[in-house]
Amino acid sequence: MTPLTPNPVLIDDAELLHLIATPRQRLFSSLNRASAFTPLIVVCCALPAFLLLSHNGLNEIASMWGLRSLAVANANSLEELLQPGLNDAGQPLLFQPPLAAWLNGFVVRILGPAHPLSPALVSLLATGAAIWLVTRCAWRIGGANTALISALLMCSHPQVLESSVVPTNTAIGTCLFLASVFGLQRHLERKTSLLSPSLLLSSITWGFTFLAIGPIALSLPLVFILFNWTSRRTCRRQPTEPAADCVTGCWTSKRSLLIFICLGLLVGGWWEVMMLSKYGLAFWQPWWACVPKECLAGVASEWLSTVCPLLQQSGGEWIVQTAMVLGWMLIGLHRTLRERRHSENDTARHRFQLLLLWWAVMLAGRILAEIMGMVWFRNTSIWNVALVTPTILLASLGFGTVSERLISRRGEGVLIVLVVGLIVWRLTLSELTSVIAGGVTATILLFGPIVGASSRQTQSGWSEGTWRHLMRVTVYGSLLACLSAGLGLRTSRLDDETRLAHLKERLITLPDVRRISLVASRDPIPVALSYLLRCRWPHAEMVSSEGWDVGMSNAMEKEGQMPASRFLVLEWTRREIRMSADASQYWQMSAVGEPMRFYGRRLSLVLIEPKT
Repeated sequence: MTPLTPNPVLIDDAELLHLIATPRQRLFSSLNRASAFTPLIVVCCALPAFLLLSHNGLNEIASMWGLRSLAVANANSLEELLQPGLNDAGQPLLFQPPLAAWLNGFVVRILGPAHPLSPALVSLLATGAAIWLVTRCAWRIGGANTALISALLMCSHPQVLESSVVPTNTAIGTCLFLASVFGLQRHLERKTSLLSPSLLLSSITWGFTFLAIGPIALSLPLVFILFNWTSRRTCRRQPTEPAADCVTGCWTSKRSLLIFICLGLLVGGWWEVMMLSKYGLAFWQPWWACVPKECLAGVASEWLSTVCPLLQQSGGEWIVQTAMVLGWMLIGLHRTLRERRHSENDTARHRFQLLLLWWAVMLAGRILAEIMGMVWFRNTSIWNVALVTPTILLASLGFGTVSERLISRRGEGVLIVLVVGLIVWRLTLSELTSVIAGGVTATILLFGPIVGASSRQTQSGWSEGTWRHLMRVTVYGSLLACLSAGLGLRTSRLDDETRLAHLKERLITLPDVRRISLVASRDPIPVALSYLLRCRWPHAEMVSSEGWDVGMSNAMEKEGQMPASRFLVLEWTRREIRMSADASQYWQMSAVGEPMRFYGRRLSLVLIEPKT
């Protein structure tokens, strides 16, 4: 019997180095049990409430919405309730969706207009619910670790925090939009079911979304129509037997979408039909444009330059606010494209496909609003927040992808350079500085191991352990930068907002007044000032004039020798006005604090009260 001679196996040095190399490991072993961090997600949902400690949520836009809420709280007829701000002369938001004003007005009626929670309670609750819904969507897409990261990013994003403490429609619209997406996506995963409780609830929720943010809500059915169309095209490419079942599921989804749209329009479209039949095209243009410039005709040119940027925010502003997560978003986008094509799990592939279409539709809507804003004035601020949600989902997916080490080391190196450059750009707003920072980081990554190896006479290259520590530092640093950028949002406020806060504190110390006289030359009083006065004295008579208020003199004369009322005079002029009041021996006039500079003019307060 001939003995068997084993064939020699040749292994070169490269293969030996590969065999002895340290295997790639996950960055954070604790994320294997990320579901244990659910209490942290709850804390993230409540975190925006602490912003009230440093931000009064008072600017011109918030004041416009606040006046609508006060109009709902003080409504005496059904018409005033259905059209918030109908009796407010020059109300720019008369034709805007009413749901936020209805909810805030209900809270104001219960808590009172002077309560600090009245203007922000609905937005705070809606923001907390939106953060929770984002984590649920992220959990379904990428698991518990992605959900945890999405909660941290959502609760620290500047635009989300700004909308959480003002009585606008942004927070409630975002919350309802997310609830509609979550419910409809759950229903469509049941391909054989035409109706379900999830479909009915999501349809009603989308109807309320239509009442909250108007035309922006139409992007949601567009996302799912594109999703159904792309899924049907994928089914046609499958020559096997299950393709017939897939096509049947697509037809069922199409009928479910039709039910969703019809029921949603029935719930939320009646108000638009009512307003369109009453005002015609005068309603259509402001509603579709989300506050065009023509609606701001009553806003004085003195502070129009302050109001307009709050509404028509540029695309560059959105990029600046989201710069901290753009690098991670690209990683998440790359994984989404890869999973959409190569995932063997149909449910997971459909979820990634829906996320991709959601982000693409919102990005297209934001770009379209930017292009149209070059010709007509448009409210692009709400589009910024609408685009933030899918962007954060992609960014959290990118964090999860990196923590699971699902990209190559070269890709991780490019990510480090991008993250460093974007963080430096966000902090300095200097393109040159960010390019220099990114170049220095790339140089260190490329030549750092070579220099270290030459000094130690060892093999060049980053070891797996050192590289893993470097990636951990990158993840921790990026998350810390996102949290600090959001939570440090209100450390510096505009001068006029600071003066409004001081004026609010000054008004609280004053007693109840019967009549308020706003003295201004030609231009109307700033909306924020009117809102402060309405909140402090909701039942006081308020008039505007260019000089001394004759009606106040008549009221003082009627009280005769036994005066009991108090009057407040506010002067908002370029120069001091000499007031010739009928201040006899029974009345006294006293200045309230020192005059202040407010929107380019002099603002002073005078209290008229009985001498006794």
